[in-house]
Amino acid sequence: MIFMDGLISLILAIVGLGILIFIHELGHYCAARWVGMRVEVFSIGFGKPLVSFWHRGVRINICWIPFGGYVKIAGMDKKSSAQDLEGNFFSKPPLSRICVALAGPFANVLFGFFVFTVIWVAGGREKPFASVTQRIGWVDPHSTLYAEGVRPGDKIVAYNDHRFQSSRDHLYAPMTSGPSVKVIVEKSKARTTETIQVAPYQHPYALEKGILTSGVLSSANFLIWKPHKVPEPLLAEQERSGILPGDRLVWMDGSYLFSHMQLQQLLHTGSQFMTVLRDNTYLQLKIPRVLAGEMKLTQEMRGELSDWQYEADLQMIPFNELWFIPYNLTSDAVVESAISLFELDQIRPHRVWYDVDRLLPGDRIVAIAGKKISASYEVVERLQEKRVSIVVDRNPRYEDVVSLTQADVEFEAVYQSSALHNLVQRIGTPQQMEKDDSFVLLSPIVPQTRREFLRKLSEYYPEQHLSRDSTEEVDEKPSEKQENLLLGLIGVYDETVQYNPNPIESCVSIVREIKQTIVALVGGYLSPRWMSGPVGILHMMQQQSAVGYIELLFWLGTISLNLAVLNLIPLPVLDGGYILFSLFEMVTGVRVKVEWIEKIVVPFAVLLILLLLYLTYYDILRVIQYIFSHWMTS
Repeated sequence: MIFMDGLISLILAIVGLGILIFIHELGHYCAARWVGMRVEVFSIGFGKPLVSFWHRGVRINICWIPFGGYVKIAGMDKKSSAQDLEGNFFSKPPLSRICVALAGPFANVLFGFFVFTVIWVAGGREKPFASVTQRIGWVDPHSTLYAEGVRPGDKIVAYNDHRFQSSRDHLYAPMTSGPSVKVIVEKSKARTTETIQVAPYQHPYALEKGILTSGVLSSANFLIWKPHKVPEPLLAEQERSGILPGDRLVWMDGSYLFSHMQLQQLLHTGSQFMTVLRDNTYLQLKIPRVLAGEMKLTQEMRGELSDWQYEADLQMIPFNELWFIPYNLTSDAVVESAISLFELDQIRPHRVWYDVDRLLPGDRIVAIAGKKISASYEVVERLQEKRVSIVVDRNPRYEDVVSLTQADVEFEAVYQSSALHNLVQRIGTPQQMEKDDSFVLLSPIVPQTRREFLRKLSEYYPEQHLSRDSTEEVDEKPSEKQENLLLGLIGVYDETVQYNPNPIESCVSIVREIKQTIVALVGGYLSPRWMSGPVGILHMMQQQSAVGYIELLFWLGTISLNLAVLNLIPLPVLDGGYILFSLFEMVTGVRVKVEWIEKIVVPFAVLLILLLLYLTYYDILRVIQYIFSHWMTS
């Protein structure tokens, strides 16, 4: 069934590409007949014809290579002995020839506009909120944007004075902007708009070199729990926290949640969420959680910590592997002083340290992850497992498909809710609440490593080699990725929105992207390897046809506009080249000879073929990588 679906999608993609080529060549054909030129051949594709027939004196070819086509007009090559005969290409004035050359791209523009109009009338496309929102989901803590105060929840208004269109802009703008990109940001807390110049740099999570970022690593997204096809024992383990299907995760350990990437990063901050009493005021802080072996302990400190370890009944844990905080405490969990650490980079290089707080002498720890404590041995006991506190918004409206505007309002309204603020501020205090309005505080969740989670899954799916690793291989070859922490909440999804810009907006946005790409290629900022050739276009169209006909239509319109603009580039092998020759004749009164045109076209045709081969090589690599990654996760 999967093979048949893929085959049908491939056939639809080939047919779609053939339609675009047909429309382009039909434009040339109709214009040539309209100005009185004699058309000899109308060909869809290249190579040996699969089907060939005559229609109104024109030979129609449908060839086996569906990546191109041509209309042959009498008198366009030097083999035609009399180029000036009536009906031949060069027998017509330059304006007529320009009209014929423009007709192909114009037909593609009309088709693109028609397609986007159909999509607009149909109500637009259903897209994940993350793919179209201006809101930032995660900012690289080491970036210039972060240093300038940009945080998750802020909005990207524009890149380089071009209004933000979609999450593609987070990669597209830095990769096509040269040495710097201008980022216009609307800061949510300050309610101000700032312009920041940023030097693009290697994306920290990209698998390939050359993928650049300005610092925005993720768009914002809803975190809605929609479990399905989950083994009952695992489902029960998840539901012990109190989470219910349809709940949206909105807060965790002192931070509002704006994206899945942010959630993952917060799990790896190496800190523990605590409630502290300072000068009769309750504070919620993120305190570093470290191993005893990472701290410079005096003999007295080691003795106290060993006593607390004994009281907590944790003698089975080696002392140096005991989790604690870098502070000297009294027996009733009051801070006396800070403890120095060894060089952590040499001990745990994968640990992330940022946005952590400091304890002051006299602070009293009263709760860890919302659970009250009264003695230091309880601090030791609770710290052996990292626990996270999570608040969810329990609201059925997240099940509906809404407009982008409505989704954006819903997304922001949660973080401005006094009920959420009230519930969060009371965590770990004597006035702690479990629920306020639609907001619910879950029971503390203990994150699991990927290795532990895979082992549990393998118990319920013993016939499958999850991620192509057996449990023995996981044990024998632990990797940093397998030590990554997971909440274990299988099935956290974004909200689906109805995205429906009008056809003019869609066309202008696509043409603007094409222009940026061409400028970046000419300027040397963008490598041609990131462009798609025929194989890449076909693969992308195959994927979109599998998603649905609206997505396939969108990409047909997009490719149609690309064909139009690229064919207008003034190179001799393209339509723009013939327009350039005709304009030269109109200005100078001198016609460029056919022999000269053919001599000029040949080297450009060779370069075009080499470019297509170059793009095809990288297309095939990406397709293989795509198939391999899907095979690994299947």
